[in-house]
Amino acid sequence: MRTDAFAFPLTVFAGSTRYTFSPGREVTVGRDDRADIPLDNPEDNQYTSRIHLVLRFDGRNWLAIDRSRNGMFVDGERVTTVNIRDGNSVTLGDPQQGPRLLFRVGAAAEQAAGPPDRRTRGGPGQPVAPGRQPARGGWRTPLTARPSSSPGPRKWPPSQPTTRSGPPSRSLSEPPTDRVRTSPPAQPPSQPTEAQPPAAAPTSRRPEPSQLPTEPILVAHPSPQPPAPQRPTRPPPPRQPGWAAEQAPVHPPERRAVEQPSPAAQQELRPDIGERRQGADHKSLALAGRVAGALNKLRPRSTAPRPHEEAPTRKLPQTGAGTAAAVAPARPTAPATRGLQAHQLNVAVDGRQVLAEVSFTASPGTLTAVIGPRVACKTALIDTLGGLRQPSSGELILDGHDVNAPSVRSRIGVVPREDVVHRQLTVEQAVGYAAELRLPPDTSGDDRRRAVHRVLTELELDSQRTVQIANLSNEARKRASIAAELVAGPSMLVLDEPTADLDPAQERRTMATLRKLADPGRVVVVATSSLDRLDVFDRVLLLTSRGATAFAGPPAQIEAELGTTDWSEIFDRVSADPQGAREAFLAREEAPQPPPRPSEAAPEQARLGLWRQIAVAARRQAWVIVGDQRYFIFLTILPILFSAVALLRPGHTGLGEGDPYGAGPDEAVQLLVVLTMAAVVMGTALTIRDLVGERSVFGREQSVGLSPSAYLAAKVLVYSVIAAIQAAIVTTAVVVGKGAPSSSALLLGDSVLELYVSVAATAIVSAIVALALASLAKYQEQLMAMAVLVLLLALVFCGGILPLNGRNALAVVSWLVPARWGMAAAASSIDVERIDLLATRDTLWTHSTGQWLFDLGILIAFGVAGIAFLRWRLRLPARTSHGPHHRGDEPTDQVGRRNGGSPEE
Repeated sequence: MRTDAFAFPLTVFAGSTRYTFSPGREVTVGRDDRADIPLDNPEDNQYTSRIHLVLRFDGRNWLAIDRSRNGMFVDGERVTTVNIRDGNSVTLGDPQQGPRLLFRVGAAAEQAAGPPDRRTRGGPGQPVAPGRQPARGGWRTPLTARPSSSPGPRKWPPSQPTTRSGPPSRSLSEPPTDRVRTSPPAQPPSQPTEAQPPAAAPTSRRPEPSQLPTEPILVAHPSPQPPAPQRPTRPPPPRQPGWAAEQAPVHPPERRAVEQPSPAAQQELRPDIGERRQGADHKSLALAGRVAGALNKLRPRSTAPRPHEEAPTRKLPQTGAGTAAAVAPARPTAPATRGLQAHQLNVAVDGRQVLAEVSFTASPGTLTAVIGPRVACKTALIDTLGGLRQPSSGELILDGHDVNAPSVRSRIGVVPREDVVHRQLTVEQAVGYAAELRLPPDTSGDDRRRAVHRVLTELELDSQRTVQIANLSNEARKRASIAAELVAGPSMLVLDEPTADLDPAQERRTMATLRKLADPGRVVVVATSSLDRLDVFDRVLLLTSRGATAFAGPPAQIEAELGTTDWSEIFDRVSADPQGAREAFLAREEAPQPPPRPSEAAPEQARLGLWRQIAVAARRQAWVIVGDQRYFIFLTILPILFSAVALLRPGHTGLGEGDPYGAGPDEAVQLLVVLTMAAVVMGTALTIRDLVGERSVFGREQSVGLSPSAYLAAKVLVYSVIAAIQAAIVTTAVVVGKGAPSSSALLLGDSVLELYVSVAATAIVSAIVALALASLAKYQEQLMAMAVLVLLLALVFCGGILPLNGRNALAVVSWLVPARWGMAAAASSIDVERIDLLATRDTLWTHSTGQWLFDLGILIAFGVAGIAFLRWRLRLPARTSHGPHHRGDEPTDQVGRRNGGSPEE
């Protein structure tokens, strides 16, 4: 794998401006002023986004990743990712009218003098001035030719070609200082006269890099009357940073004879002319190119910044005879740091120290193991690396940015111990919904499907895409959780005990998968208790029982530094004497240096709007309910069961007026009790176990941008629809099977409709109340007690079995039970006091529009209060550490602790 140290820089041509970047950080392209390549031409605003592209070196190649609404196009076809090759170009926003970027990679990019897509012609015999193309604004460096000669004699090795970038049919503008005017040789006037390099002095010494040609030399066409031979003249070149600054002072060039180059030399000097000639020797060009690349590597190195690392600037270099180029102060750029840098991290959980001055680094493409005798220390470190817990002190930098910046958290994938996908969904559904919530909002459906297919193939889940996650093995479920994180393309992946509960074969395959995930250039950090597989890791971080560092380095150095590879002995030692282990580590290692100051965070990636989040979460919630087949069947049977109970009640008057002296004079009241209890049971059964089962899933999705309001609104919407359908089934069965109400309508024009509204509202509010109670539960076992309590209170205080009128204490308590108001609204809608003369008189049952609306209003108020309570419980909580509170995204015990572990584990 090519590392950053040996990777080629990337040169990007945007209009008339050239930008060069070395591997080491992500490069942003967009119309935002803070972008590394700003696209601020007003004419292009309709096509470009604030962050349109991200350029990233993945360890092997440069990649262009689309982050825009209008897309990125290659040859007229929209793509999401481009594997950048030398000479590639992309069009942004619109394949015909959008701005165009051209990429050069490697030595050819260093020699390119201008963008090939901007062609400027001069008349015959007239030099073309540089920098005349219209600039596009932003912090840029207009194109200027680099000096092609040193102050001393120029040497022209015959095997050194001059490389031009871009299509051969386009010419690049060069400064007049790089032109040599010559007299035409004895040949037909229609043939152009080409530049003739000075003859190289005989020498056995290898040419110095400063004496090699670095730019093509353009010549003017001859006039009809051949001019007299002229001496080549050129002003002193500007000093280059680094090796060029160490050359001798500038002297005027000596007068030299100019020889006519051979056709092969002309081919090397002018590839655009050589390519127009049918007899060009392409094999010679290829060989010359390889020699040029080899000689380019012989340039002396210097501590000064290299030219491709200089920041872009707006101003033209001010050059003149005998003066060096003056460049305007450049905009500071982000440090060229990639990977993870942790420095002096301190973390406390519930007032107890779990991390103490932990420092380490992890480069792209490395796999790091976090081990230690105390689980809480490892989990706290994983939470901190993932941005889920705020350290009390210390610095944590990823790719030059603070981990806690919102734009950086989207680049981190976190896989906790619990599954972060719904077990009721299939693998493809779970990863697909994760892609919808995490990818940019302008990502098309085809692009999302391709992203899902890519990660499923990478994790070898393609053959199991239609299998429910609940039916997968432990290993496959863990890979499904990893797939949900990889779909957004994070640059760092942290995992907490991914091999827990796996057999040795599954453990080996999981470790091999993690190794494969790190190789393309990701930073992968794993908290693990699997000590037999440390050979697959690049680095090992050993924490003591107090969270301090006892070892940090390659696994091969463990025995040399710790004196043994017996982990039971090592763990006993770092547990019994954690301070001594830490001091021994500090004595072996140099004091860690603080990382560079974090650069300004890039703009946060655009996220789905609230309504789109609600739509996605609602569709997923519906599939989660349907996917749990046994529970779905139970929910389907419930309304049928209560309908049967109502139909089996003796009597024939139903909800009509009863005979006080006949059989069943109180049939209407009893049917209302059945309807009310059916609504309470169906609503409670819908949601009582919901939040406990989704605790880890919601916590992770909340940290990457899912709005708690959207999450809650989707649940309320789906469960309300289901509760309304169930209420319709029961109400229809009672009305059709037992008899419709004989009372007059109050507000809606139909007493049956008003009865249905009362029953449906009771079912919906009961579902919301049960959902609120579920948010208080920490364990599944607590849910059964809550459900039983809700049903008993509803049965006793609904007012249909135990008379409450006149019993002040019971009446006051009943006001706190939603079933009391649901029963009152139903009784008011059918005028129970008239149709059942023996029924107890209750002021809440009065048959009037005002009383019915009052009863419904109180019932709805319970639902609104439940939603407000749920929103507060699901709020974006404050991450606590040892010290002040910090704003963050970690779901704590408000909906259940994310990792379920205590500091003493």
